[in-house]
Amino acid sequence: MFFWGCSDSEGISKKEASSEEEVPVEGFAYIHSKGKTTVLGTMSKTAKADEQPAMKVYFDYDFCVGVHEVTQGEFGQLMNRSFKKDSFDYPQANVTFYDAVLYANALSKKYKMDTVYTYSKAQFAEDKSCENLVGLKTNYDVWGFRLPTEAEWMFVANTRSDDISGKLKEWVNDWKGFFADTTIENFVGAANANGMDEKILKGSSFVKENVPLYARGDFYTVTPLSKAEYVGFRLVWGKIENAVWFNPSSGAVTSVVTPLALAENIRNLFGTYQAKLVFRNDETGNIAYINYANAANSVVEIQDDIDSYHPDVSPDGKYVAFCTGLEGVAGESSVYVRKLEESGSGLVKLNVEGAAIPRWRILDNGDTVIVFVTNPGTNKSESTWNEYSTWYVPFKDGKFGTPKKVLQGSFHGGLSFEKGFAVTGASLLRATRFTDKSQNNELWYNGEQACNVSLSRDGRDRTMFLDFAGKTGAAFVGKKYSVHEMLLIADSTGKLVQSIESPKGYTFDHAEWVADKNFAVATLANANGVHQKIALVDVASNKVMELAEGSELWHPCLWVKQKKIVTQESSSSSKTVESSTSAEILFVLDPDSAGMYLNSKYGAVGNGLMRNNMELLWNFHDQANVIVLGSSRPLDGIVPKQFNEKFFVLNLAQTPSGIYESKFYLDHYVYPHVKNLRYIILSLDYDLWRYGPESDHNFFYSNYKSFPGYIYDKNHGYWASGIPEGLAELTEDGYSDQNGVALRENMGYWSVGSCNGWGTSVCGWDSTSLTPRGIKMAMDTLVNLIETADKRDIYVIGIVFPVSPNYKKTGRFACYGTRRSVADSLTKVLTAMHEKYPHFIVMDENKMGDHDYPDSMADDQQHLCPVGATQMTHRVDSLLMTLD
Repeated sequence: MFFWGCSDSEGISKKEASSEEEVPVEGFAYIHSKGKTTVLGTMSKTAKADEQPAMKVYFDYDFCVGVHEVTQGEFGQLMNRSFKKDSFDYPQANVTFYDAVLYANALSKKYKMDTVYTYSKAQFAEDKSCENLVGLKTNYDVWGFRLPTEAEWMFVANTRSDDISGKLKEWVNDWKGFFADTTIENFVGAANANGMDEKILKGSSFVKENVPLYARGDFYTVTPLSKAEYVGFRLVWGKIENAVWFNPSSGAVTSVVTPLALAENIRNLFGTYQAKLVFRNDETGNIAYINYANAANSVVEIQDDIDSYHPDVSPDGKYVAFCTGLEGVAGESSVYVRKLEESGSGLVKLNVEGAAIPRWRILDNGDTVIVFVTNPGTNKSESTWNEYSTWYVPFKDGKFGTPKKVLQGSFHGGLSFEKGFAVTGASLLRATRFTDKSQNNELWYNGEQACNVSLSRDGRDRTMFLDFAGKTGAAFVGKKYSVHEMLLIADSTGKLVQSIESPKGYTFDHAEWVADKNFAVATLANANGVHQKIALVDVASNKVMELAEGSELWHPCLWVKQKKIVTQESSSSSKTVESSTSAEILFVLDPDSAGMYLNSKYGAVGNGLMRNNMELLWNFHDQANVIVLGSSRPLDGIVPKQFNEKFFVLNLAQTPSGIYESKFYLDHYVYPHVKNLRYIILSLDYDLWRYGPESDHNFFYSNYKSFPGYIYDKNHGYWASGIPEGLAELTEDGYSDQNGVALRENMGYWSVGSCNGWGTSVCGWDSTSLTPRGIKMAMDTLVNLIETADKRDIYVIGIVFPVSPNYKKTGRFACYGTRRSVADSLTKVLTAMHEKYPHFIVMDENKMGDHDYPDSMADDQQHLCPVGATQMTHRVDSLLMTLD
């Protein structure tokens, strides 16, 4: 392989490697991995689902690895961060994945190398930590510094354990995916983020020792924004010529799709986050999409064995229709519809002889239909084309209705029922004007070749198309141009009215109008004809904004939630704003603030959980009579839908969370609005009492300030006089995260999905870290919470959730510390409080480790899996049934 030899400030030169000592810079070791394999995962059935089975990885390259974790001194000097001189050699912790990426690039620049990572924009928090790198892409074929792949980390850990001996868990570069019982060459992780936006941490730490090498996570979900006092990183240096991404469902791919635009960019243009970019990944043949209302801003691909072309999104944004035939190519084609979600569930086929190029429309009577043609072939031969026809079919509740013929000829460029007008292309530009009794066809653009025809839906019936650099287009534009270089627009008579030039170095393809907007989406093909990017075209300004990048991206469709104009009242003036098409009209709410409980800087997973809790609260406040609060233990351990039907349960627990947050949420959100509240289920997390009211475990101390929805609530007295109409709708329309759908369907319960057991290792902070003052503060807050509920005749069920019985072998009560003797005393004191406060009941399900929740009911050292959650839920339900 090639490598960078040591040099002075003038830079580093490339030359042949001849010995292990010849490494890029001091502090790196040469790793001879070429021609060798390593193993990821395990065959152990007690491991997590994403840690099994064992999968082999073969290397066709060597690389160099840092012999120690990046230190505070190294990080501080290069990134202009402060550090204490006596901690220069201490490992750098509390860094996000993005922080590590920026350091790697900075080190590459220091030694005058190319940077491995590219991005368009960096976003930072107040503490200077990086919260986002827009359009981040890893260029593995570049000689530079980067985070190791999981495979590289594992190879070093198994062959050079002296190098992997730090005190922190370490970031690796991969997105987390699943393994398969196979061998993958040059594996670099999953192609895209999964539903929880998970990255991977490897190794043990001073907090949790003896972690199995195959382990890939932490106590909580690891996202690029995660950071902790026990998480750091080390770097590698090396080039991977043939990087391979892999997921069992999609197989191996040699390229990935990268989002290039922020959700804020979309909202600034359309006034809503409720937008989805859907397209065909031509490398896999699958439908993929980006949900801009999702805080992860990642690409989701729907895995399938159906070759999927020309996707179009339903008016409500919930379904995607597609076909198996390609525009301009005659032959068999079928139309399918499925839910626009990662699982792609609800797949249904339109059972007709031939169907292609589906387009959703809403009829005057309100019915949602799909317009389709019987054959996607070319219209060059009029006689052949007239053998095709155009139809529509109703679609409701996941089912097709009865198809009805509309026109003779395949008008797959778009159809306006209101105007009796339709267009088509490939390879001629044809139009028709029709009524129930007649059809008058027209040939436009002087009979020259045209394709990618799309009819606008803004009432102006403009036709957008691409051409082959013909005379008519050149005469209108005023200059010669190349094929597909100009995006042309004609009015309803076929007269050219506008041209938009493609960005330099690219040509347009697959152009489509964006619903009822004055925008279009199109692919951008480079000089080699590769459909490398998807772009949004502002037709009013002729500006082009890049949305995504990949190896071959086809047939983009951008769905944006339709709006209607209403009047907003304010203290200073009355202005016109857009609101959702809900029957409820928003008169007093500011759509830039109300319901905006998350944004692109959402940070920890808990912020996303809290946002989803707000949606549950506003939607079900008048139905709920049981509220669950507390940490991730009840979040994973209480299943609302398994309670008796007399109990309407909302699980509003989250992570991280503490007693101070629960108290605030009850006082300001739950009590004023959940009028039927009878029961509060609260986790008694003694070990979390080490976190005071001014920590991240109290969302309402400082975290809430990052999201305008909470500030808006505060400024309006938390709506004590009543929840305004439209707040629930604006919350639903606001930014969310990828956990949102499942959490809402499960009423806030987060199913971890795997029963891995309590584990052999025990995580733990210092058992003496909880001071008497901290205990008193937490106890005082809890007592105040109990007193308030007791006065309202509301029961508080305090649950000591089970944790690993292995803690009996230590001095710690649970993961975050607290002496066992202290915890035992607290349980006894709280249990005795029932005499003074009859509405307060303690359920000690831990029993100092002597509980009856075996390994088959646990996910890890402190969380129940679904089996354990069922047992816990049934016990709580039985208790509530006795409290009438």
